[in-house]
Amino acid sequence: MEALKILAHPNPHKAIAEFVAEKLSGTTLQRTAMIEDNLRAVLDIQPPWASAAKNAGDSMNATQLKEQLDEFSDRRNQIAHKGDVKPGTKSPETISRDWVERQVRYVWAMGEAICDELAKAYGPKRGRPKVTSRPTG
Repeated sequence: MEALKILAHPNPHKAIAEFVAEKLSGTTLQRTAMIEDNLRAVLDIQPPWASAAKNAGDSMNATQLKEQLDEFSDRRNQIAHKGDVKPGTKSPETISRDWVERQVRYVWAMGEAICDELAKAYGPKRGRPKVTSRPTG
C-alpha cells in the first residue's frame, strides 16, 4: 500500500526519499553489516562490495574493503567518543593524511557502487548530481 501512495504522489522521487529517510532515521549505517542489511531489506539490492573494492583500488577484495570500512568506522567512534587517545595512555593516536585520503576513497567507491546498483535496479535517476571530480590517492 505504501508503494502505491509513493507512486501517486505528485513528486514520487521526493516521496521515496522521505519514505527511506523515515525508515532509516533511527538506523546507523556506519558498520558494513548494517549497510548490507539495509541495502537488502529496504532497497532490495545486493551490496556491491566486489565492484566497490575493484573501484577503490589498492588491489583489494570485497572482504578487505569491508574490513577497511569497519576500521574507519571504529576510528571515527574512537575520535568522537574517546578523544582519539591511545588505549592506556593520555597521548593522541597518530593519523596520517594518506590514511584519511585512502579511507575517503573507500567510502566514495562504496557510495558510487551503491548508486550504480540502484540505477540498475530502479532505472536512471533524474536530477542525480553529476560528479565533477573524484578523490585521488
